[in-house]
Amino acid sequence: MKGAVRDILSAYGCTYDEIVVPVPNGMPIAINMLIENMTYEAILCIGVVVNKYNSPCHLISYSDLVRNLNEFSAHFSFPVGVGIYYADDMEGMEDNARMLAVNEAEYVCNMIRMIRQLNSLESEQYVRDGKHN
Repeated sequence: MKGAVRDILSAYGCTYDEIVVPVPNGMPIAINMLIENMTYEAILCIGVVVNKYNSPCHLISYSDLVRNLNEFSAHFSFPVGVGIYYADDMEGMEDNARMLAVNEAEYVCNMIRMIRQLNSLESEQYVRDGKHN
């Protein structure tokens, strides 16, 4: 899964740091801390949660996680991709998890590209309007 995501990020010219979050409910905390530093253009959360190794009290639902991160993304105008694959066991999950991670990596890279283009247009408009003085 990591290799496929690295390939996508490299193809789009994105660099990345890898940060391991041991449980899904730690993601909002980690993301909030990363955003506060404002050194990143986007955040991509990928991983696999195998239910049989986690008690229900350690899991938050995927829909709650996605909703919270989407609200966070919209509030800060900051792209956040979430590709968390929940599996009952390890059998057969690798291909599905890889596909989900690659799709989210492409989404985040496309959002970065769009934001860079919009920022470039704003800069051009700023100079054209003579506001650079």
